Amino acid sequence: MADLLLHPQDRAYTVPQLMDWLSDCGMVFERWLMQAPYLPQCCPLAQTPHLAKLQTLPINEQYAAVELFRGNIHMHTFIASAGDKPQTQISWSTDQWQELVPLRTRGMSVQTEQLPQGALAALSQSGHLFPVPGVLLNEQNIPMYQGIEQGVTLGELSKKHPQTKDFFKMLWDFDQIHFRKA
Repeated sequence: MADLLLHPQDRAYTVPQLMDWLSDCGMVFERWLMQAPYLPQCCPLAQTPHLAKLQTLPINEQYAAVELFRGNIHMHTFIASAGDKPQTQISWSTDQWQELVPLRTRGMSVQTEQLPQGALAALSQSGHLFPVPGVLLNEQNIPMYQGIEQGVTLGELSKKHPQTKDFFKMLWDFDQIHFRKA
């Protein structure tokens, strides 16, 4: 952590301590710069019966649980804003997602060799400091993935592909894409 004058804070913060610190400063957490390492669906916990239980917890408790599970997150990079500013988080539970145009995140790479059966490509993110599984593309989701090149909104893509919302939320969770508003 560094303050406005870039004085380093030589102290380790856990996720709960970080959230408390932001709150004490009148700040609001927006998102992790690379969020996949903090999400239970983006780590080995996704393959366990614990995933369903973890996903019932409030999101900050999910972040804390995954931080403890990983045991190797030694630095947090995040975006926060002043508490009196409107939050800019994406709402997947409203129609807001339909106005978004997907863009590839810097560091995303596509692998087309040595893939599991049924996969046509695998996406990975070189910007992750901690191991995160790749995203496998198959016949069903390749056309949606190619929609990134078209520069169209998710709402337009969803007219052809009903799974658009779930697919792009997964890419967002795994840090493969970011969005701009139409």
